Amino acid sequence: MRAALNGLLPLALLTGLGCKARQSYETAIPIDDTFPRQPVTGALLERYEAAARWSEARDGLALVIVKGDAVIFESYARRYDPTTPIHIFSGTKSFSCALALLLEADGALRLDEDVRDTLPELAAGAGVTPDTLLHFTSGIAQDNRALTRDGLMEEQTIDDKYAYAVGLPSESAPGEVFVYGSSHQAVLGALTISSHGAATPG
Repeated sequence: MRAALNGLLPLALLTGLGCKARQSYETAIPIDDTFPRQPVTGALLERYEAAARWSEARDGLALVIVKGDAVIFESYARRYDPTTPIHIFSGTKSFSCALALLLEADGALRLDEDVRDTLPELAAGAGVTPDTLLHFTSGIAQDNRALTRDGLMEEQTIDDKYAYAVGLPSESAPGEVFVYGSSHQAVLGALTISSHGAATPG
């Protein structure tokens, strides 16, 4: 499964940042059965069903429980089902962290490597590492308009958000200041594409 996930880091990042010119948020997602299903029964099922009702009563759209590599419970509310695309906004940041750790475990990424060794065009100073990018402490400037708001538009004004983020300057030394924002993740996506052969979505 790890090998299959390696190419998903830039894909997960692009999902949150926006890809290129025109996107559709209505196209159904094909079910690929990546995860086997092992439904639970009895008292455990009753507990999960109660949790799903609690979620739906609070405007939750879906509850999916995965144990190991198997889906053991899933429930969808209102018009949603497993094929419905949902814009999860900054939820993609959690996925990128998990995928980065898988890349590290496979030897395809070192969390302490200097990003400029692979991306010499990085405008930020030396010392930016995947670890600082994942912790939002890279010191790289943020541009909410270009990297976040524009990414939610169907007609986007910035075609290559990776290149845009790589060109942003430092505002503080790596590891010194926590600043929440999308530039860290975009630079991480550029790094994985440039140095580790991860494919961009077509």
